[in-house]
Amino acid sequence: MSKYQVKSGNVQAKINSSFDDGIYNLIRKCLPDGVKVFEANLREIEKEAKNNWLVRQPTKPVRDDEGNIKISKNGKPRIRKQSPSKGSIDKFRINSRIVQSGEIEIYLENYSPYAFAIKTGIDSKGRNGKEVYLVLGKRIAKELLYTPQMKQSRKVIRQYTKIIMKLQK
Repeated sequence: MSKYQVKSGNVQAKINSSFDDGIYNLIRKCLPDGVKVFEANLREIEKEAKNNWLVRQPTKPVRDDEGNIKISKNGKPRIRKQSPSKGSIDKFRINSRIVQSGEIEIYLENYSPYAFAIKTGIDSKGRNGKEVYLVLGKRIAKELLYTPQMKQSRKVIRQYTKIIMKLQK
């Protein structure tokens, strides 16, 4: 169930909206093969996103203004400790909603509040320190979630339409 919370000063309102979830469950019951198409495609995108999602590492080299690693007096690279990762790599979910035009959207999102702010940097690494091959300075939510969903949308809609056409025969 979706929950919305609004705060203003000392006033707080919580709204539980199960309408969008109900629509998705209705689609799931009426067209289970269609939902499988959506979910299979989104799970594939999620798997690829998790493989390339950036994770804060426990240590990071200190760099100067030109991007070179600073060296300490004893000749070793300077390294600083970082706070632990908040785990945005584990916060993916498939969601649905009805937009103003009456269309139903089913999409993959990372519900971490800071997910869209994460950008690639010089020392960016994935889970377990794995190298990640993304362009420097790009937002990973756009590159790993939004763009792949847009690229796959026509293919998924064609498959979904074929399923609906089979039901009409």
